[in-house]
Amino acid sequence: MRIKSSSSLLSLATVMLLNPLSMVAAAPAAPAISSAEHLHWVTTTATDAGSAGWYRFVFDANPDGAESATLTLVSDGRCSLYLNGQRLLRQTTLERKEDNIQAAGFEVRTLLRRGRNSLTLELRSDAGTATAGLDLSLLAGQQSTTVTGTWKTAPETPPVGWSQTDFNDRDWTAVTPGTTAPDTLKFLIPEQFAAVKPAARARTVPFQLQDDDHVVLLGGTFFERAQQYGYLEAALSAAAGERHVTFRNLGWSADTVFAESRGIFDPPAQGYLRMIEHIRAEEPTVILINYGQNEALQNSISEEQFVQQYNRLLTDLEPTGAVMVLISPHELLPAIRPIPDPARFNGKLHHFANLVAQIAASRNLDFIDLFSHFTQDLQAAETFPHSGPATQTNGQTQPILAAAMASRWTENGMHFNDHGYAVVSEVFRNRLLSGASQPASISVNLLESATAGQHAMLRDVQWNPAADVLLQLQYQETQLSAQPLKVRINGTRMDLADLTMEVRDQRESRWPLSQQAAETDGQVQPDNDAEQAVYQIATNPDFEQLRSLVMQKNELYFHRWRPQNITYLYGFRKHEQGNNAVEIAQFDPLVQQLESQIHQNQQATWKTLVIRRSR
Repeated sequence: MRIKSSSSLLSLATVMLLNPLSMVAAAPAAPAISSAEHLHWVTTTATDAGSAGWYRFVFDANPDGAESATLTLVSDGRCSLYLNGQRLLRQTTLERKEDNIQAAGFEVRTLLRRGRNSLTLELRSDAGTATAGLDLSLLAGQQSTTVTGTWKTAPETPPVGWSQTDFNDRDWTAVTPGTTAPDTLKFLIPEQFAAVKPAARARTVPFQLQDDDHVVLLGGTFFERAQQYGYLEAALSAAAGERHVTFRNLGWSADTVFAESRGIFDPPAQGYLRMIEHIRAEEPTVILINYGQNEALQNSISEEQFVQQYNRLLTDLEPTGAVMVLISPHELLPAIRPIPDPARFNGKLHHFANLVAQIAASRNLDFIDLFSHFTQDLQAAETFPHSGPATQTNGQTQPILAAAMASRWTENGMHFNDHGYAVVSEVFRNRLLSGASQPASISVNLLESATAGQHAMLRDVQWNPAADVLLQLQYQETQLSAQPLKVRINGTRMDLADLTMEVRDQRESRWPLSQQAAETDGQVQPDNDAEQAVYQIATNPDFEQLRSLVMQKNELYFHRWRPQNITYLYGFRKHEQGNNAVEIAQFDPLVQQLESQIHQNQQATWKTLVIRRSR
């Protein structure tokens, strides 16, 4: 016997217990629209432990005129429920009140969109059968309308992406849901429905990465190319230290807020919807958004269109509950002829950067200015060992010299090369986290037989442990940095002559240190009569290991979400090779394994510094 009780309110607290990750009182709860008579019923029978049924309900809707949209779920099984890619439940067993199942209720108007929508359900049963009843209703004025559409079920375990709206389900089987529940299923219809929005995590000011953060990078070429080199994500991972932080780079070259690069064989509007669902499926806690460069360079996009679409993007991402950080386009750098100078567009880029700042301010979101003083900060971050003159410049730098300096970082004034990403990632990290990285250095005073570590811990310091060894010690950086170790040695000219140094790790890998220009009063000068010698390792071995893992992970995830044969896996040629789509999920454990290694390697290890006399 089914029970519909007006006194049995499914409280917001109960809903949050049902799905603590996805429900919060983000808006006043909506009044009940659904009734037991409107539920559509599906049943799956367990063939073995943990078996499941997969269902897709595809429907057209126009939420613009609706005041509310409520979704009701009743089930005696374990349910995962998605609406337009937004997870509402994951492997959830609904609570019971005495002998009655307390139905889950959701206010979902903000998740609906004009036109095609999809509601997807995974229904699991450990033994026997599991039944689920669903209803989606729209309220406009005093009129309540139950949404109708087509139902299909998967003939076998579906591939990754089955819960997305544009999933190709042509090989699924059409089903007709029942209109009555089993007589043995007793349930309570909720009288109020909580708005869908994950509870926001408390954040520090200024912004910092937190333990268990899942960060999505969304934007155009700057983000997409960053994954090839690994510096950007590695710099942020190193800053996280012991905290577990994962990243998903969803950058797409030449993309705009309209998702103009993401349509594949569909219009950009379809690519945009696919992008929103993908981000929702990732369930990020942080979204770093970098748009504005391509829009500024296109005469076809007005400022008003840019602002309107950017706000639409942010509104569509709000159901994720993620902290959104808006990042301005970066300044373009001068290029060497015959490449046309892209820096001529900086005036318009600066204007679009200001528009992004205004959008962030209007929505009380964090904003990172990557435009102002950009070149100066690149020069300040240029501390990696290199040959040639130091890149100290000022406002009077000649255009030819400025272009030559910029060519160290970019191929054309717009797109950064390997060394450019090493430098710009430092700038990005420092501005996002509101503080400069702290590279390790060790000071050695030969006159006093003293050592000191700056942003480094020292232990097991041994003077003259062997005939040819002047000093041996172990050190560990307080925070891993892309900047390599620097050793400053003070002593007499004779003391400083003919020294050699190397760093060894726990695997006995060795890296030599080379002598750099001496530092005097903050100015870099040739080492002539100075009584200080500066040595530096070419790269930070720990950071390079971290960066290598990041690049491996990025490549695997790239092939997962943008497979080269996507048309055969999901598209209009799915009927030919769609069975291979099951392999996409096989990337997930590989990505997770690398993420585990990344977390281990984003923390600095103990290494040994050895200083020898060469004679």
